Amino acid sequence: MPQPTLQELIRRRRQGAFVGRERELELFARNLDGTPTDPTHRFLFHVHGVGGVGKSTLVREWERLAAGRGALTAYVDDSAHSVPEVMAVIAEQFARQGRPLKALEKRLEAHRRRVHEALAVGGAEADGGQGAAEGASAVSSAVVRAGLVGVGMVPGVGAFAPVVDGERLARGADRFAASLSARFRDQEDVRLVLDPVRALSPVLLTELGRVAEEVPWTALFFDTYENTAPFLDGWLRDLTTTDRYGAAPGNLVLTLAGRHRPDRVLWGGQAELVAHLPLEPLTEDESRRLLAARGVEDASAQRAVWEGSAGLPVLVSALADHPGDTLLAGATAVDRFLGRALPPREREAALACALPRTLDEDVCAAATGEDDDPAALFAALTALPFVSGHEGAPRYHDLVRAPMLHLRRTTAPTRWRAAHLRLAALHEQRYEELGGTDESDAADPARLHARLEAAYHRLCAQPAATLPQLLAQGPRAARLGAAFA
Repeated sequence: MPQPTLQELIRRRRQGAFVGRERELELFARNLDGTPTDPTHRFLFHVHGVGGVGKSTLVREWERLAAGRGALTAYVDDSAHSVPEVMAVIAEQFARQGRPLKALEKRLEAHRRRVHEALAVGGAEADGGQGAAEGASAVSSAVVRAGLVGVGMVPGVGAFAPVVDGERLARGADRFAASLSARFRDQEDVRLVLDPVRALSPVLLTELGRVAEEVPWTALFFDTYENTAPFLDGWLRDLTTTDRYGAAPGNLVLTLAGRHRPDRVLWGGQAELVAHLPLEPLTEDESRRLLAARGVEDASAQRAVWEGSAGLPVLVSALADHPGDTLLAGATAVDRFLGRALPPREREAALACALPRTLDEDVCAAATGEDDDPAALFAALTALPFVSGHEGAPRYHDLVRAPMLHLRRTTAPTRWRAAHLRLAALHEQRYEELGGTDESDAADPARLHARLEAAYHRLCAQPAATLPQLLAQGPRAARLGAAFA
C-alpha cells in the first residue's frame, strides 16, 4: 500500500480539525444530494464576510464534499489575474482529475502564442518609424508594461484599454487591428488577441457541457473574490444567466467567496437561484471545539483565546499555541480587517473611527482630529466591507470593532483619551444646540442619542471621574425609562 504524501497528510489533519459551520455544510450537501431540476436547487453560492472569518476554509470543505459526491471540481483564487488565466486554471485542475478540456487547452495555447506575436508586431512597427505605428506600438507595449494580457475587459481592444490613454488608443487601435489582420489572416486569431473573452468563452462552455455528461456535478469555487470580481463578476453572470457565450450545463454549481456583499445590479434578480451566505464568527462552543482539536483543553485558556480572537477561526488557530497573548490577537485581527497594504494615514483613520459607536462626517472628523475633508473620509470609511447601515447610522461590525478598540486602548492610550474627549465635546455641543434638558430628553431621540454618546465617550476617556457622576444621575435617568437608564 503506497504511503500518503505530505500534502495528503496535511489535508487529513485539517479536515479532522474542521469544526462548526454545520448549517453551511448541510445546505451545500443537500444542494448536491438533490437534482438541478429541484425547485430548491441553487446554482450559485455567494459567501461573504470579514477577513479571517473562515471563508477559504469553508470553501475548501465544500470542495471536499463535492468531490466526495463525484463532482468535477476546480478552485480558483486571486493568483489568476484574467479570465483566460482562470480558464487555464480550471482546465489544468480538470485534467488532473482525468477530464481534460483539450479543445480549450488548444485555444488557450493559441491565445498565448498569438499575443506573443502581437507584441512582436508592435515592437517591429515601433522600430520602423514613428507616425503610423505610434498608436499600435503604444497599445502593444502597454500590454507588456502592465502584465494585463488577456483581461479582455473592453471588446475590440481587450487587455489594452486600461493602460493606454484614450486619445492614443483611439488613434492606434484600428491600426493595430489592421496590422494583426495582415499578419494572422484568420480573423479568429485576431479575436484571440483583441477580445479573448468572447473568443474563448464559447469553447469553455462547450467543453464544460461535454464533461458534464460524465459526472453528476461540475463545481467551480472562486475564493478571494474581492480581488477577482472586477474582471470575473460580469463574465460569470453572462456565462450562467445569458446566452451570450452559449449554453452552460445544468449541473454546474458556482461558489463565490469574498469580503464584499454580492453586487445587487448583477445578481439582484437571481434570488430564487442564488444562496447568499454572510459568514459570522465562531460561537464560544465552536471555538472551544476547535481548540480542543488543536490540543488546548484548559477551560480558562479556551475562554481567553475566544475573547481575544473575537471568534475568528484564523485567530483561534493562531492563538492555540499562545492563548494568553490577546495583544497579538488584536493586532492580527486588525491586519486581517484592514489589510497590511493599507497606507498608514488611512489605517490610522480607520482605527480612530472605531471609537464612536455610529458614524457621520462630523463624528469622523472628531475621531481623527482632522477636518480638512470630512466628506471624503466618511465616504471612504462607509465603503469598507465591515461598515453596515449605510442608509441609516453607519457603524462598524462588532466583530471588527472589538479588536480595534482593544488595540487602540492598549497601544495608544493618549490618542485613545484625546479622541474620546473630542467626541464627547461634539455630542455635548449637539445636545446643547438641540435644546436638551433632563425632562425633555426622553421625548426627542436626537437629544437622547447626543446625551448618551457624550456620556459614553466621557466614560471611556475619564472613567474614574465620570462614573460617579453618571451613577449620581441614576435615579433621574430611571424616571426617563429603561433606554436612558
